[in-house]
Amino acid sequence: MTDQTESSNTAVNANSGIRVSPVEREARFQESESRFQAVFEHSPDGIVVVDPATHRFIQGNRAFAQMLGCTTAEVADLGV
Repeated sequence: MTDQTESSNTAVNANSGIRVSPVEREARFQESESRFQAVFEHSPDGIVVVDPATHRFIQGNRAFAQMLGCTTAEVADLGV
């Protein structure tokens, strides 16, 4: 077996363990999204998501809103 063939076989074998169905992929995405949202909402640090094109705030957590003296709903009306 040549080094190139051996290398190709290793890559195929390594990748075979990470293939997932669309249903599993969606489940993993939802789990990841839930974890992110929990960290975002419960962080004691102010976190804000900004639209880079418009420089508007998309979403800010409670700590960020408190820093600005507004509600989380009002954060979306603000920008940089």
